[in-house]
Amino acid sequence: INEVSFHFVPAQHWTRRFLFDMNTSHWGGWIIDNETTMETIYFCGDSGYFQGFKEIGERFLIDIALMPIGAYEPEWFMKVSHVSPEEAVQAYLDLNATHFIPMHYGAFALADETPREAITRLRNNWNLRMLPWEQLHVLFLGQTFIYSNPTNDKQINEKIETLHV
Repeated sequence: INEVSFHFVPAQHWTRRFLFDMNTSHWGGWIIDNETTMETIYFCGDSGYFQGFKEIGERFLIDIALMPIGAYEPEWFMKVSHVSPEEAVQAYLDLNATHFIPMHYGAFALADETPREAITRLRNNWNLRMLPWEQLHVLFLGQTFIYSNPTNDKQINEKIETLHV
């Protein structure tokens, strides 16, 4: 575990564990940083859109951002605590992450929107911003995403080449 660090980072949401303890504990996301493989994952958790995404992006070099795209309707009520698909794309850009994996949609009916609507809005906004499709990874329930860090691959290949010289 020495090479893996977990950093608790801010999010914009509310907390409640019991009936009378509203906002008495912290709410946040996680940066999981593997120094050996030089891979960094950001798990947003629940959050509304806020300036903290830019600050997190300035502090960490994020390879993969797991961003929520569901539970945003009705927006007048949910906006403070849950990003819309469009806000999730903006947060991904603020984070300056390489890959985007949408989450927090599709498994349960959490709000007024449909799972299809969340993905459609995400893809439409991705297309509108002309972002590279190879960096968006929409997974079906239970699917595994295998990431290979190109920087790490290059270093491994250089080591192999050095051994064969």
